[in-house]
Amino acid sequence: MTISAQDIIYKSLRMLGVLASGEAPTAAEAQDSLYSLNSLIDSFSANPQYYYYTQDEIFTLTTKGIYAIGNSAVSPTSITRASTTATVTTPTPHNLETGDKVTVSGAVQSEYNVTATITVTGANTFTYTVAGSPATPATGTIVYTSGDFYTTRPIRIVGAFTRDGSSVDTPMGVITEQYWNNISDKTSTAAVPQKILYRPSFPFGQIIIYPVPSGAPTLHLRSEKMIGSYATLTSTQYLPPGYQRLLELSLAVDLAPEYGSRAAPETVAYLKSDLENIMRTNLAKLPSSKIGAIPNSNIYTDQTVAGSMGQPGGVAV
Repeated sequence: MTISAQDIIYKSLRMLGVLASGEAPTAAEAQDSLYSLNSLIDSFSANPQYYYYTQDEIFTLTTKGIYAIGNSAVSPTSITRASTTATVTTPTPHNLETGDKVTVSGAVQSEYNVTATITVTGANTFTYTVAGSPATPATGTIVYTSGDFYTTRPIRIVGAFTRDGSSVDTPMGVITEQYWNNISDKTSTAAVPQKILYRPSFPFGQIIIYPVPSGAPTLHLRSEKMIGSYATLTSTQYLPPGYQRLLELSLAVDLAPEYGSRAAPETVAYLKSDLENIMRTNLAKLPSSKIGAIPNSNIYTDQTVAGSMGQPGGVAV
């Protein structure tokens, strides 16, 4: 069942005694509560104890090493054109790299609305090629999104492997910035890349593949994600078990000072209990293999050693 922001907000305000059954808040109160709800969800994203799922996704690699990942819709400050080159200026640093793809939409001049490979020209600017001679600057309600890996921006990458055309899988080591910095030739190519680095930049994350693939294997990515924010009061999303009540209780406690009130002791007690349940579920450890040792890749030595994670002889990456 999908849950709307309005469902959560109304329930929280009833807990505080601000609303009676069947009543609705004013438009201003509802918008303020929506802001507080999204602020709560954002704060949960900073704590691994609240990450509610690990998602497996499949993407196709190309002959480049850096990819943008995310689904944020960013409104540029402007898009201008000189000849066939469009220049996008962003209100904040875009954190993109030359070779990334973006999808531009919403421009009245349709020639600007493309999925294109970009060239980064500054922290707040990048360019791409347009066809024809559309009027400049571009007009309309314009946004751009990631054109490489379009999905919810991961909080953390926890595993990955590639699969070639013969359905042969090759595990990838999740490396650190220090490991990446110590690689002398970062442009090396190989048919089968073996390392992956994730930079949780904003608004788009960066995924770096090493060596740079010389073909087009598929990337199977396993990442941790959090529930998303609500764009409007009527926006809905699926919530995992326990999260609807967690958000209702948390929002009630968060909103109480704004209404000159204090959450009831029962509300605080329920919230504490629900937080403990969520953390216990999210941090539950997987049982060890009963069949035999699980090989683990040591990304610092490029060796595989026997032993399941957390067991003697195993190397936790």
